Amino acid sequence: MAVAEQEDYMEKYMKTAEGTPDLIVHGVLLFFKSTFDNETLDELKQGLSYLPEYTLEEAKKFLDEKEVPSEITRQILTLLNKKFKEAIEKKKLTSKKLEFIRNVKKKH
Repeated sequence: MAVAEQEDYMEKYMKTAEGTPDLIVHGVLLFFKSTFDNETLDELKQGLSYLPEYTLEEAKKFLDEKEVPSEITRQILTLLNKKFKEAIEKKKLTSKKLEFIRNVKKKH
């Protein structure tokens, strides 16, 4: 699955978030602990957390530069996109809950 063919939830999430995506990147890379040594994992986490632009395309370029095998790159990008999508959905749900609480407080 090519990066350009899928919706880029990393880019969408980072447009509305402050800071860097360290926690999401770290969580995704934990799935690859048996694939990479700790030093490489730290390099990947650092690189993916501080991309020039937060897009899947930039993440792919970075992973290619680090010579990560193409299948592992595909898996990392797929998982990153999934986790950013979940984070967007969680943000929306939290906003709805807060709005509901505000409305209840206004009525009482």
